[in-house]
Amino acid sequence: MSSIDTSTAVTWRDYLELCKPNVVALMILTSVIGMLLATEQGVPVQILLFGNLGIALCAGSAAAVIILSIAMWMTKWRAQLIAQ
Repeated sequence: MSSIDTSTAVTWRDYLELCKPNVVALMILTSVIGMLLATEQGVPVQILLFGNLGIALCAGSAAAVIILSIAMWMTKWRAQLIAQ
């Protein structure tokens, strides 16, 4: 078993940083532009808001999962390297 350092407190800002808000904002910008260019009639506001909210939440959670899985893999790899 590996020990985890719990001496530092985790805040909501740490979770926000995992979600990569700048990257998600760029994704939302491109999806809004794509939605507006996709139809000549315009996009209903409700679809525009909830669609982009869903995209933002999915993209942020995917970024957090990827970063955490890489961190777990690196921890496991480092432990195996030290054991040899």
